[in-house]
Amino acid sequence: MWSKPISEDLIGLLCGFFFAGSETASAALAWCLYYFCLYPDIQARARREVDTLGYDPGTNDDLEKLPFVESCILETLQLKPPAPVLVNDTTAKMLLC
Repeated sequence: MWSKPISEDLIGLLCGFFFAGSETASAALAWCLYYFCLYPDIQARARREVDTLGYDPGTNDDLEKLPFVESCILETLQLKPPAPVLVNDTTAKMLLC
C-alpha cells in the first residue's frame, strides 16, 4: 500500500483537477448570468431560443441547436475569460528554423 504522504499528494492532485475544471466553468457561468442581468432583452431572446427547443439543453449537441445562446457564451468567454491568457511579445527579431 502507498505511504500516507503519497496518498495525500494523490488526493490533493485529484481534488485540484476536479475543482480547477469546475471553478473555471462556474466563473464563466456566473459572468454569463451577470451579463444576462445587465441586458434583459438579450436574456429574453436566449430564453425564447431555449423554449423553442422544448426541453432543457444538456449536451453539446443541444447547444449546436441554440446558436444565439452559444454566441452569448462565446462572447462572455471573450469578455471575461475564466483563465488568464498571457501573450508574450519579443523584444528583438528572431529567426526560427
